[in-house]
Amino acid sequence: VYGGSDFVFKLLGFAVLPIYAHIFSVVEFGLIALLGVLTSLVGMVVNMGVNNSVQRFYWDPETKEGRHALLVSTGLRQLVGISVVGTLALLATLYFIRSSIEERYGIEWGLLVLAFLAILPDQILQYALDTIRLHFTPVRFMILSFLKNALGVVLGLWLIVGLEQGLYGYFGGALISSLISVPVALWFIRKDLVWKFDKAIAKKIFHFGSPFVFTGLAYWVFGSMDRWLLVELGNATEAGLYSIAFKFAAVVTFVNSAFGQAWSPYAIKLMRDDKNYLQAYSGIFSIWFFLLAIIGFAIALFADELLMLLTPREYWPAAETMGMVAMGFVMFGTTQVTALGISLEKKTGLLIH
Repeated sequence: VYGGSDFVFKLLGFAVLPIYAHIFSVVEFGLIALLGVLTSLVGMVVNMGVNNSVQRFYWDPETKEGRHALLVSTGLRQLVGISVVGTLALLATLYFIRSSIEERYGIEWGLLVLAFLAILPDQILQYALDTIRLHFTPVRFMILSFLKNALGVVLGLWLIVGLEQGLYGYFGGALISSLISVPVALWFIRKDLVWKFDKAIAKKIFHFGSPFVFTGLAYWVFGSMDRWLLVELGNATEAGLYSIAFKFAAVVTFVNSAFGQAWSPYAIKLMRDDKNYLQAYSGIFSIWFFLLAIIGFAIALFADELLMLLTPREYWPAAETMGMVAMGFVMFGTTQVTALGISLEKKTGLLIH
């Protein structure tokens, strides 16, 4: 249920891709991709692994029943504080080189600000979604996923098509939908929100979660720097074509994300409740890898047909790289199971290596 709802709403965002392809040029798609990978990097850094820490310790036998609210509230305060300070500090720094950024990459200052302002509400929403999964309340998860994903698509289309706001409409719609969704998110996790802040818990969250920043940086380098390199070594058109291939191949990540939404809290709870949890992990991994491979091969096989059916001719050359990107996503999806042991054993320092 958790994974399915997340998948459906992300698939809705993917479904409007052909509309965007007929509105935005290949170069504009490249700009969307550049801002997307930049904000994902900032979001990952300011998160500091807080989400991972709270999920790990929520069902830990050492966390007593009455301490859950203190754990979630402390984590949320850390997340908000770091996100605000980090985002504002980076914006202030980039302000002095805004002209160089626009001249070199074509990214206007207003677009950069809109994209960065969405980081904080997006962090809060993802934190709330992760907490809701710990509560095992699928209806609330579905409602919040709908607001987070579907509302952003609708507002974006209205601003882009109805008001002809172009890229400002794309990023403005995402920002507005996130701001609308935050109060609902906090209401849904209100049972785990208190006004207290525990320094000992904050320290534990930091020590467990901070190594995820280095892991995230490594993943970001391998998964995002490609678009910046394409702009530096080529041009925005090449980055745009690659981004289109990336968007279509990202169907694998939709499935991977959906599985992860359901799998991670269940896997931790399974470790606590079932002494044969290792055998269960092994069986799930075999089935999961097989399903990912089927999806990846299908995308690679029908790459040309997908682009011809859904996009203008200028986007069709993206088919050349779609198969390779899809299979990369397949291999990455296996880490949902293979990297789990490091977290379960609380040895996240190994992630740095």
